[in-house]
Amino acid sequence: MSRRMNAAMYHGVGDVRYEQTDVPEIGPGEILVKVGNALTCGTDVKTYKRGHPILLRHTPALFGHEYAGTVEIVGEGVDRFNAGDRVVATNSAPCGTCFFCKRGSFNLCPELKESFVNGAFAEYVRVPKHVVKWNTHRIPDSLPFREAALTEPLACVVHGIEEANIQLGETVAIIGAGPIGQMMIMLAKKSGASIVIVSDLAELRRDMAARAGADVVINPAKEDAVERVRAETGGYGADVVIEAVGLPATWEQAVDMTRDAGMTVLFGGAASGTTFE
Repeated sequence: MSRRMNAAMYHGVGDVRYEQTDVPEIGPGEILVKVGNALTCGTDVKTYKRGHPILLRHTPALFGHEYAGTVEIVGEGVDRFNAGDRVVATNSAPCGTCFFCKRGSFNLCPELKESFVNGAFAEYVRVPKHVVKWNTHRIPDSLPFREAALTEPLACVVHGIEEANIQLGETVAIIGAGPIGQMMIMLAKKSGASIVIVSDLAELRRDMAARAGADVVINPAKEDAVERVRAETGGYGADVVIEAVGLPATWEQAVDMTRDAGMTVLFGGAASGTTFE
């Protein structure tokens, strides 16, 4: 008889139910992780509100993908991990053998879109073989699960910062000061930005942005963010602008506040089919 566990199951837009389901069975090369802490990603919220074309194609489905926990069972052939290990695993991994992987562009691997791991909002998660191989890592006892669970969004931010190619002394503008935006602020500073300008509607997030290291904080409800960024940069615009909201209006705003020959990073994910001018 299969073991049972509690889980938040996604049944469709606006319909997530806390119910019992079978504990996942693992195969060779896989591990079963007992969840120690799970986080709610912005993508989870968007999926709850409007669905997702890739992440959850079939319902009902296990939900959530940012987590850390303890290895419960190791499958045949697994030699990197043992039961009892504290680990963090991401929700996907590249194949390592395709056209893009061989060129180091792991983020473009088609496997990433075909093998998302969901189930963080449950007692146990099955980690498939390729994720065990590529994107599962031991964590020290000194690192709390709730902090380790930030590894996946932090990895996304690191990739975005790398793509931005921030140079020493540049001015960086960030639209959106949510969790992703806050990490962008800190990493932009670590990457050499001399001035970081942040725009967000929420007072709490603006205050947090200032504490995270933002030099200029803008309330776009009270002033034109594009004009303010240009005023702060001698009329040229920011060297790098990172959009971390995911709306057509802020995508356009990001382009408008970027200097000629500057870099615009459209990090925030908008709804499928979204266009902007």
